[in-house]
Amino acid sequence: NPGEDFRAALEDLLARGEPDIYAQTVRRLDHLVLDVLTEHTGGNQVRMSRLLGITRNTLRAKLKALDASDT
Repeated sequence: NPGEDFRAALEDLLARGEPDIYAQTVRRLDHLVLDVLTEHTGGNQVRMSRLLGITRNTLRAKLKALDASDT
C-alpha cells in the first residue's frame, strides 16, 4: 500500500527528529509524482503539465528545484 510506505517514511523522519518535515515530505511526494508522470508521458512536459493542472513553466521550476535538491 503506497499510503503505508509514505506513512512509514514520515514516521522515520519523526523518529530521527528531522527538522522541516513538511518540506521534506512535500519534496518526496513531488519526486514520486513527477517520476511516475515522466515515465507515463515519456518525458513530454506539455502532457505532464496538463495532467498535473499546472503550467509548463511551473512544471519546469519543480523539476529544476528537485534536481537541485538531489545534489
